[in-house]
Amino acid sequence: MLSVEEFTRQYFDERVAEEKREQASRAPFRRKFHTDDCRWDSRAGTLEMIQSERVLNVSNSGATAEVITSRKTSGSRVHQLRYHLQRSGEGWLIGSVDLWCPLCQGELGRKSCTQCHGTGWLDRMPGNTSPKPIKQLTVLSRTLATLSYLASCFLLHSAGSAGGEAASTRAAFLQVIERPRVPLAAEEKELAQTNGLTSFHFTFAAESEQRVTGILIKQSNVTGRRPVVVALHGTGGTKESQLPLLTKFANLGFLGVAVDGRFHGERARAGKGAIEYTEAILRAYHTGKEHPFLYDTVWDVMRLIDYLVTRPDVDPKRIGVIGFSKGGMEAYLAAAADPRVAVAVPCIGVQSFRWALENNAWQSRIGTIQATVEGAARESGVTNIDANFVRKFYERVVPGICSQFDGPIMVPLIAPRPLLVINGDSDDRTPLIGLSECVDATRKAYRAAQAGTNFSFRLQENTGHKVTPESLQAAVDWFVKWLKP
Repeated sequence: MLSVEEFTRQYFDERVAEEKREQASRAPFRRKFHTDDCRWDSRAGTLEMIQSERVLNVSNSGATAEVITSRKTSGSRVHQLRYHLQRSGEGWLIGSVDLWCPLCQGELGRKSCTQCHGTGWLDRMPGNTSPKPIKQLTVLSRTLATLSYLASCFLLHSAGSAGGEAASTRAAFLQVIERPRVPLAAEEKELAQTNGLTSFHFTFAAESEQRVTGILIKQSNVTGRRPVVVALHGTGGTKESQLPLLTKFANLGFLGVAVDGRFHGERARAGKGAIEYTEAILRAYHTGKEHPFLYDTVWDVMRLIDYLVTRPDVDPKRIGVIGFSKGGMEAYLAAAADPRVAVAVPCIGVQSFRWALENNAWQSRIGTIQATVEGAARESGVTNIDANFVRKFYERVVPGICSQFDGPIMVPLIAPRPLLVINGDSDDRTPLIGLSECVDATRKAYRAAQAGTNFSFRLQENTGHKVTPESLQAAVDWFVKWLKP
């Protein structure tokens, strides 16, 4: 039986071949009536656009499937398509294709949008209401897709180039972190009922060989769909370390949720968590096949949201994320990558990796994974760990974190959703000047989105790498304000 992924690869390959044949068959006509530099009716860039298409996400229910892809067009802009597939014998057929709304970029809920009316996608392509075999897809349908996208690009350009850049960055980041989606296969059991609250233990599959472990706390008598706050722990922490905060949220009417990061808590052998974490990051340094430092947990958070939205007690439009230190970095990266995060509060995590490397201020952050970096240096024959080696280490372990996915680029992608950033003014792990670059870029993005009041920056005076009780309460108040339990 042909998998969705195999079908999609075949479709891409045959569509490229068909476009090449089409352009070759038109060549005599072009030579007879057009100069070499005339772009009218030339299909210039069409082949390159088709060749650039990559799969971002696959969801398969058995009889039907949905495939979301991204591809580049002129000016290196990125747009997305959503294919609706139907099972046909041992294979699949494309039933219809949706075009990404250039204004909302796939984000739901903007009912004021005149293009998609809040769906995040434009109407399905005309002529595709019935499934067609791959070889029966006509040039006309492809041309319609191209023309529709060119119109979308015009609308996006009119709305401002920042939107196109944000979409391109988000798509590129997803290509780095995304894994083949597997069934969630979620399991849940009740743990206890105490003081009017009920706690649950749950697990789900993030990928084929990784199950995420989590806890959820809610009011015992809760009814209907409620807002959720997900709390992400720091290096060496566990989901249980977030219990006091989850309890506070539950008492306010939220569902409080926490999960173990990769190689932390239940996801590590007893007493071996630090060793396993170090070994996993070293493997990533050598192979690049996993990203246990930050990126894998970002993927886990996105899969956590996949799980949460299946629950009858969760309001999918009111999901917030808060994180601390490592969890703070994961929180802003997850919110930047996944528009389903409605509210974000990254704590003592927002920073510029690039600035720290360029200004000899990288040591404290590296100190959280010092053993791993030293191991990588020994195996590479490096006796003096300097900024150049650390940059090389980062690019292998968390590709792009000090360049295209650095804080000043990723944090602004959260706009216009409510965002509270909390940092200490004396935190060596998030140097203040690099932090200021992130904050300045984020303020600019929120002003451009006409959502200035949705962003707040809380700089804790005379504070290092910690969150004060006053700041933690400010974070709770932020979620209450925007998620309205």
